[in-house]
Amino acid sequence: MKIETEKLKKLGKTLKELRIQNNLSFREVDKLTGVDISTISRLEEAKGHRINTLILNKLAKVYNVNPVSLLMIIDYVKENDIKQYLDITESEASSINNNEIEILNENNSSYYPKRFMKLPDITKCKAVKINNRIFLYDDSCPDNNDLGLFRINDKITVAFYYFLDDTVTFRDFFTDFISMRKKDSFSIIGKIKSIVDISLM
Repeated sequence: MKIETEKLKKLGKTLKELRIQNNLSFREVDKLTGVDISTISRLEEAKGHRINTLILNKLAKVYNVNPVSLLMIIDYVKENDIKQYLDITESEASSINNNEIEILNENNSSYYPKRFMKLPDITKCKAVKINNRIFLYDDSCPDNNDLGLFRINDKITVAFYYFLDDTVTFRDFFTDFISMRKKDSFSIIGKIKSIVDISLM
């Protein structure tokens, strides 16, 4: 997202102060977050006008601060958004209202998130929440090497899908654990179209 210069400078100053407070060098932050040194330096020096919010989330975790505080600096999240989010109450799924997408939990309950979660505008998608991510998917069958949603042993699983003849190999999205199964030992729920990280919430 594109950010105003003054807000970039404020964010850069905050990030630099947090890094110093935590006695971390650029190299140490790189190692802990996977964010390269040049990107960390660019953010602190307020160079460029675009911010990857997922990078801010990684930095916030290492600096031990609430990522929302960083997002508020650049107006990605506003106080009113937070109030709306805190006012959410879980409800039974009925129909999709006000173009908000229904989110299915692993336990098959569901709710409608508020708009500031900024779900991608993907039509005809369903969604499932697993850990801190919302996976948007459709009913199509994933192709070889695609990320898909599967039901294995009555559990919803997100995995990369590889098939050869009657044998299918799964690589778990979260753990990278690899397992092999026969085609008749699982069911396909759909193909993942987009992923939303909600650990910022």
